[in-house]
Order: sequence, then C-alpha cells, then structure tokens
Amino acid sequence: MSKGPNSKNDVLDYAGARAGSVTDLADGSLQGQNRTSGIMDDAQNRVEIWNEKNPLNKITNDEVKKAIAEDIVRRVAEVRKLDVTDPEVRQEIFESERYTALSGVRSAADKICPE
Repeated sequence: MSKGPNSKNDVLDYAGARAGSVTDLADGSLQGQNRTSGIMDDAQNRVEIWNEKNPLNKITNDEVKKAIAEDIVRRVAEVRKLDVTDPEVRQEIFESERYTALSGVRSAADKICPE
C-alpha cells in the first residue's frame, strides 16, 4: 500500500508530474488515450482525496495549472540541457513554449481539478 501525501505541495507535485508525463512537449497534447486516461484519473483522485480531507486548504484549479506548467518547464529544460533553477531560463521556456508544450495545461488542469 502506498503512503499518502504529507502535504498539499506533495499532491500538487504529484498531479503536475503525472500530467506532465503524458504531455507531448512538441504541441502540448496529451499522449495515448488509454495511458493518459488512467494517469489523469489517478491525479484527479489524489486531488479529490486531498480536498475532501482538507476542506479549509483545498487545491484549486489554478494551483494545478501552475504545478503542471512547472513540471513541463522542468522537462523542457532537461531535454534542452538547461539549468531549470535559473529564473531567466524558466521564463524563457515559459514564453517560448506557451503555444506548444504548455498549450494543454488548462485542459489537463480542468480534468484533474475542475473547480
């Protein structure tokens, strides 16, 4: 049995990584319907459980968008062999990938956390 999340950030990191893992970095689309569906359902389940157990500290759709975007920026930086800890690099990736790798963030976040 897996250990539950320890913090809100743990759940956000998990959801972001799960969505980021199935995001095509070329165009932002989600890859492979069968694989993607299970992964997105898993991330959605984690967020729902957190929100049920922590009604005063719920995860929001905007927080999920940010977590997914951060994961994708990290993945793009790794592919390009750039320093993801450099704020200028992160901003450059965010701006350059807005219409490609990051274009699907909103729809992925809406699937994981519709509210």
